[in-house]
Amino acid sequence: MNLIAEFDIVSPTLRRSIRAVPGTVVTTEDFRRVDGSLHFVFWVDTDDAEAFEAAMGGDETVASFSLLATVDGRRLYRATLSESGESGVLYPSMATLDVTLLDATATEDGTRVRARLPSREALWGLREACEERDVPFHLRGVFGLESVEAGRYGLTESQREALVAAHEAGYYEVPRETSLATVADRLGISTQALSARLRRGQSNLIEHTVVNRD
Repeated sequence: MNLIAEFDIVSPTLRRSIRAVPGTVVTTEDFRRVDGSLHFVFWVDTDDAEAFEAAMGGDETVASFSLLATVDGRRLYRATLSESGESGVLYPSMATLDVTLLDATATEDGTRVRARLPSREALWGLREACEERDVPFHLRGVFGLESVEAGRYGLTESQREALVAAHEAGYYEVPRETSLATVADRLGISTQALSARLRRGQSNLIEHTVVNRD
């Protein structure tokens, strides 16, 4: 049995850096174990990249970091996590429990995670791993793969909600009938968070329609 779980955690990893610049959104790209160190690869949407990097320089969860790329204002970083930084991530437990990370987006309020699990036991194992790390865990929903229809085109619920809200408000009309900030206010999230959700959602739609038409 395979399941899709959506849950929120409040991890100390990069928390100081994210909170240093309100509205910053960090989207996980990858975790890699290299020579014993855990490398975290992630995208950052922020209004002040210099302030974010300065905060990372003093973040006790980050041993070192480097900028890998800049694309349309977004920045891709690789950070080598410190011991305290590793203690706040679920990657080792997810690997042990055969859990696949599908999506993880962090804001100053916490991290929204979407993952594929082999069983409910694996989900309980993740929750226990959070308890051991003193990381708050809030389960939002569990779905069977059969309920994650092809009609959702690989979208997370938050991405679908953002796309629908933007469409209904006229954000995609030419000329636009509303602003990104207005749609974000309606959803109760920051402009940066909405921008990240729309980009990820549009990418998923393209991948599951235009790219994979067969």
